[in-house]
Amino acid sequence: MLYGIPYEILWHPGCWKQEELHRHLDGFYRQLMTPLMYRENLRYEMPDKM
Repeated sequence: MLYGIPYEILWHPGCWKQEELHRHLDGFYRQLMTPLMYRENLRYEMPDKM
């Protein structure tokens, strides 16, 4: 969820593991946002099983 808007990210599990995808996306958002913006406006919700 980014700024209160839910997003779904489609990916092919054969390319990256779920943890790798999360790490890449997290790094991307940390570069774009200030620490305060990141803490207040970004929430990850991962499905239990992929």
